Amino acid sequence: MCDWVIATAHSNNDKADIKAFLDAANGIVDESTYKYVMATYNSVNGRKEDLPGKIRDVDFITPIKEKYIGEFINTYNNYQVYNTDIDVVTRRNADLRVALDGLLRQQFINIMNANGVQTGEPSKDLPSAEDFMKQAAKDWIDEEADRGQKTLNLLNSLIKANEKYIQAFYYWFCTESVYSYRDVRYNDVIFEIISPLEYYRIDSGNLFC
Repeated sequence: MCDWVIATAHSNNDKADIKAFLDAANGIVDESTYKYVMATYNSVNGRKEDLPGKIRDVDFITPIKEKYIGEFINTYNNYQVYNTDIDVVTRRNADLRVALDGLLRQQFINIMNANGVQTGEPSKDLPSAEDFMKQAAKDWIDEEADRGQKTLNLLNSLIKANEKYIQAFYYWFCTESVYSYRDVRYNDVIFEIISPLEYYRIDSGNLFC
């Protein structure tokens, strides 16, 4: 079985193409590639013709690469935890109901105090019910989602996500392929981005595996 896996992996060897892609993303293009491309343009009716100009070796890919990586750095870490359990809505509505009851109670106290009734409670300036509920809904926090968010933040810190995801995006930009290794070993989270030059993929027949 091991021999079959190794043989299959080696049969899918695409490292020459991967190396060419990585070099091109860093502004390095083999001279043979220029000759191959230009062979079409300097031939007229089967005869070789001199071009009016000379192709220039200009690295125009690096600025594009740096632009996309810069945009990715500014957006990749906007991950948020959401709790889709229907009970979350029920708990939120119950908490908002309690908050609204408190607002209505204070409004009643304000009215009674204004009419000279001794309520024993001070009057307070209150927002409208609509503004109050909007703010209460905005301030409400789901404890489960909050714990999940803190766990995700801790996990990203442990695996050095800031560095690993940028590395993964770089490989995707250059080669349109990203490989990673993930495991839990002795209660430690292991997460590594594997260079496409070091990874030999075995096709499972499943597009998403």
